[in-house]
Amino acid sequence: MLRLFSSGFKAASIKLDSESNKSEDITVRLDSSVPNVEDIGALSVSSPNGTSVPVSSLGIFKFATNPTTIIREDGKRAQTVSATVTKGFNIAQKNTELENFAKTLDLSSGYSWGTGGVNEENQKSVNSILMAMVLSFILILSTMVLQFNSFRRALIVLVVIPLSISGVFIIFGITQTPLSFPALIGILALFGIVVKNSILVVDKILINNKSGLDFKDSIIDGVASRLEPIVLTSLATIFGLLPIMLSSALWTRSKGN
Repeated sequence: MLRLFSSGFKAASIKLDSESNKSEDITVRLDSSVPNVEDIGALSVSSPNGTSVPVSSLGIFKFATNPTTIIREDGKRAQTVSATVTKGFNIAQKNTELENFAKTLDLSSGYSWGTGGVNEENQKSVNSILMAMVLSFILILSTMVLQFNSFRRALIVLVVIPLSISGVFIIFGITQTPLSFPALIGILALFGIVVKNSILVVDKILINNKSGLDFKDSIIDGVASRLEPIVLTSLATIFGLLPIMLSSALWTRSKGN
């Protein structure tokens, strides 16, 4: 009702000139004259029980400053502060420092804070990659069960995944590499690489065992015979990805990213 009183609302548009394709808005107002601030108090609005009450009975009117734009997050009014980091600083590290500082603020009841922007998008990307990892694990397990016709052999193949992932996080911790979106893509790709290598070894062991070799000798021969192709294919993958890493800053780790 207040909006209708002060500025009206757009009901429709009418085309006045078909050649120029110009149109004018049809605005519905309470009065054709320009509304005055003093008249707001006399404006009547409908209450939930159907009666009309004057706006002046709802509060005291006074002039005050008001934001030109009201931003809302999840239905709540919000104030945003935008910033970026300069070259030589890490976004994730600075965001952690910002969150630690925000925790020391003594905010009044009903107020809260949160970070967004690049950090929010990175978190969404990380969540999507983690879901993809879970899905890929399930798909790989299903494929291995169908191929080997055995849950035990499939689990033997997949046991290399947590071993390889643990090594990745150890190296990340030593080199202080942030767990960014490109890093998670590399970990997801690692799933397929280590499973492929494990399949080669397990398949060779099964072939040796079927040919009559002792189980222990089958394992020794399977690992020894598959070591060379696994190393060569891994080196080919590493050297094949080096040009991509060196050509784009997205895939490299720097203090400014």
